[in-house]
Amino acid sequence: MNRTSRAIRFILMGCCLIATVAVADSPPPFERWVGSPGSAVGQLDHPYGVAVDAAGQLYVADEFNHRIEVFSGSGVLVNVFGSLGSALGQLNNPTGIALDGHGHLFVSDHQNQRIVRYTTAGVAEFAFANVDSPSTRVQFPVGVACDATGHVFVADSGKNRIAVYSPSGTFLYSFGRGGSAPGQFNTPYGVACDAQGDVYVSEFNGYRVQRFSNAGGYELGWGSFGTGPGQFNTPHGPAVDANGDVYVLDDHRIQKFTNTGVLLYGWASFGTGPGQLSHPADVTTDGNGQVYVSEWLNGRVSVFGNAPVPARARSWGSLKSGWR
Repeated sequence: MNRTSRAIRFILMGCCLIATVAVADSPPPFERWVGSPGSAVGQLDHPYGVAVDAAGQLYVADEFNHRIEVFSGSGVLVNVFGSLGSALGQLNNPTGIALDGHGHLFVSDHQNQRIVRYTTAGVAEFAFANVDSPSTRVQFPVGVACDATGHVFVADSGKNRIAVYSPSGTFLYSFGRGGSAPGQFNTPYGVACDAQGDVYVSEFNGYRVQRFSNAGGYELGWGSFGTGPGQFNTPHGPAVDANGDVYVLDDHRIQKFTNTGVLLYGWASFGTGPGQLSHPADVTTDGNGQVYVSEWLNGRVSVFGNAPVPARARSWGSLKSGWR
């Protein structure tokens, strides 16, 4: 099932959404929104991937507008590139997005089933992961991440694996296969790398996060199906901050864990008000500890302030959702 059919699925179920509130002792304060719903320049239609560069610029994969928008640290639009199509530089439902720290931007071009490398100025350089042998191609890629060496990790949802490429797009290796055992995947959506090179993968239909070595060796995993603390119903993300803590989106909340899966706290609730979320799709952090969350249905990115000192988790409400 690709993301288009999943989108139809959750829209049909939207009437059944029941709000849940994730309560934490000291949630990061809501700061501002970036973008607003729509198709005009500077607006967002089902935003998905988010990434922040060293200068504080925010890159957003504007999925249903088939483009990338770039905002300044204060939320002013500074660049936009991409349009619907399959030619180089065009996109069809872009999802994941990642920066390598060397002037390159990698975009997961979901429906075109490829990865496109751009300069940070928006010049398309080449596409990869869609040619050569079947073993090197991706099928409905979603998340994408870069490690410190520039290697590109792709959440290959259609093949239930992580595919790894060089910065120039050469296939290097892959790990994982379909299943529920440790090291296996059930629809991997998100992937992130920490400073030590470890790789974190969220499974949309596996209801967990798994940690691997850079070479793909299984290290540990956490999570189970549910809406309680530390459980997942529709996990998205993850992101790893400068301290090595891991942020995972789930329905209309954010949960923060240590890199060994210990829950620190969670926050946010369903809605359209400040600090509320509607179907968050991706998360990233910056060097100042700010947390950026794309809201797939609210058509915006919510920015939260510096994360507080971890506090003991408290009880959560119940939830039912039709998110993909």
